Amino acid sequence: MPIRLSTLVLCLLVSFGAAAADVATLARLYENPTLGTPRGIGKTPVRIGSLELTLTSGTIAPVLAGNDTIGVFFSGTGKYVYKSKDPIERSLVQFEAKKLDRAAVVGADGTVTISGDFDRVLIRAGGIELPTGSADVTTDLAAAFKKQREDFGNVFWEPPSHLLLRQRLDAPSTPVAVVEIGSGRDSQGYILDTLDEKEERFYALITRNGLYNMADLRGALFPIKISEQPVGRTRAAFLQPRFLLVNLDYTLIAGDKANAKISIAETIVPRTTPQSVLRFNLMTGKRDSAGNVRAMNVTAVTDEKGKPLPFHHDYGSLLVGLPAKAAADQPLVLKFDISGDFLIRPDNASFWHLGIEPWFPQPDLNGQYYTIHSIVKLKKPWVAFASGETVKRSEEGEYNVFENAFDKPLQFAVVHGGKYTVHEEKFEGLTVRVAPYAGINDDQVKQLARLAHTMV
Repeated sequence: MPIRLSTLVLCLLVSFGAAAADVATLARLYENPTLGTPRGIGKTPVRIGSLELTLTSGTIAPVLAGNDTIGVFFSGTGKYVYKSKDPIERSLVQFEAKKLDRAAVVGADGTVTISGDFDRVLIRAGGIELPTGSADVTTDLAAAFKKQREDFGNVFWEPPSHLLLRQRLDAPSTPVAVVEIGSGRDSQGYILDTLDEKEERFYALITRNGLYNMADLRGALFPIKISEQPVGRTRAAFLQPRFLLVNLDYTLIAGDKANAKISIAETIVPRTTPQSVLRFNLMTGKRDSAGNVRAMNVTAVTDEKGKPLPFHHDYGSLLVGLPAKAAADQPLVLKFDISGDFLIRPDNASFWHLGIEPWFPQPDLNGQYYTIHSIVKLKKPWVAFASGETVKRSEEGEYNVFENAFDKPLQFAVVHGGKYTVHEEKFEGLTVRVAPYAGINDDQVKQLARLAHTMV
């Protein structure tokens, strides 16, 4: 009998009951999907942004998160075609494709086309029509789906659930998709994000050699970006963030080892639309010189009154669910508790540094516009330095305490600690501080202070 095409619209209706609103539970379901009933499918095109997948023949099944359909899985024969029409990235796309051994052809109109074959594809999406197939089959997709999950289960990108859940809970008509394209020779990835970044990205997913001593990286796939095209915007236009971070207030407490605790209060302002789910960049750990990952553990997320909020933290991304939609342009305060042995001392030196990497929850750069207040307590003789202006240095028992603040919005808050001594000297109203680490005497410290004043 002929194959009949039917479609499934993945615009999920949302119930805002306690179970549905728990993003931690939902994220776990989304990251561990199951399969529905498989069906046969003939030649069928699937278009998602600039990506076209042709399912030539095979078996397709709905992908389920609990009882919700969040995508489809196909096993059989097929072909993908991705087109980059942006002249700004044309040369770069050709260069990256050639370097990664992907076939790229430039058309008469300048469009760069990347194409290839596949035997498996997993599409997780929202707001997009996807095929379901129509022919009853006895084919079992369990083995193929297991292979797909094993091959793509350790891709170093934002968890797909974090994009899909933001779309589901806050913008169900906005198209988003995460596509994993597998073949016997190589793997590709595609992300359509018209919610936050308003762009589509095409990746080569590759393994790297020389990582066998790092257990978490064995078999990992690293996304190498080949193309990144804006969707519904121009490259030159400012991209409005979904929310702003407008104030950062943290207390960091550490001894003379790697362990630390950070208590953070952040003032957030949603932009443009009400939101019930917020995504932050936050490291899941730092790698030491031996290749071991020192974990950053989020132990609690609460609202301003201390009420616990559900969250999911993985692959450098933190998703936080709110009990109700936060109104646009109305500030709210979230509190985070973080702990771990993430204070890495390079070559066992007597200092550590938390730099411009996301060591506290933060949006992308376009959403960072924050004032700052911080208190850093380090076990003596260690002292701290941090972004902002010094409020005071003091002592509390066995700790040196450093407090600072800055009332003008900034980005890139950093904090540094080590076995330093601090020399402070005033020159005509200007305070100069010199903090020697080792191998320098008092006369040299004073000379440096005078030199700094002269240079200013």
